[in-house]
Amino acid sequence: MAASMARAWLACAVILVELQCGASFCSVPLEHSVKSGKPQRGEGMKLPALRSCLAPATILLVRHGQTEWNVQGRYQGHMDSPLTARGRQEAQLLGKRLKESNKMIDNVFSSDLERARDTAKIISAEIGIDTIHTDTKLRERGFGIFEGLTREEVKSRYPEEMSTFAKMDLDYKVPGGDSRREVLDRTMQCLQDVAQNHPGKVSLVVTHGAVISLLMRWMLGIPFSPQSQAHADFKIRNSCLCELRYVGTKWEVLSFGDVAHCELDHILQRV
Repeated sequence: MAASMARAWLACAVILVELQCGASFCSVPLEHSVKSGKPQRGEGMKLPALRSCLAPATILLVRHGQTEWNVQGRYQGHMDSPLTARGRQEAQLLGKRLKESNKMIDNVFSSDLERARDTAKIISAEIGIDTIHTDTKLRERGFGIFEGLTREEVKSRYPEEMSTFAKMDLDYKVPGGDSRREVLDRTMQCLQDVAQNHPGKVSLVVTHGAVISLLMRWMLGIPFSPQSQAHADFKIRNSCLCELRYVGTKWEVLSFGDVAHCELDHILQRV
């Protein structure tokens, strides 16, 4: 009798998990659960298979609002520059837009740099989120000796370094800075952690322009080389919104570079 009840409870538990995951254990390839024709003691679904059952996670990826150095055309990197009045307004407009949308945001994450944190604070105040989780893995790419300088100043002071930098080699580091590959690796690790730890949830992530540009190129398969055959490039504008979804172990790009909140208020300008 006891054994029958235990089997009944187990069957109910499996059905409940299938309903919550939106997938059946039967849909998992056999190699994940069976060897030599019989399940072995201690075996079961491996981690990738378990993740494939989890509800999709949504990430709203946002670039910080306009800063004073954005206006002046200076490399920021790990250095910081305060938001302008327009930058704060951009963040507020995005917060209002998100509040009025049908997306219930569950978590807010941000780069630890001030311009991103301030953007996250303004948005969070609008959507009613009290806690902001900061993570150094969401930092802007470090531009080393370029930081604080305009492009023309860099060309004048560091012509060789600028020439190499412009070739977009994934592994090149400006002296004192980060390579593109390092930034991509740490950022992807952070986003995967957020997605895997918050299945079925919507997380807002505030980061930086070079970070989002690298992510989009990688996700969409756009070559990094300036000699690529792409017919157009893209621009990551301040406060732009990219909507990503993590399904199982794969990413989907649902929207990219959305600045409708700025356009509607007639404040969008090219940076």
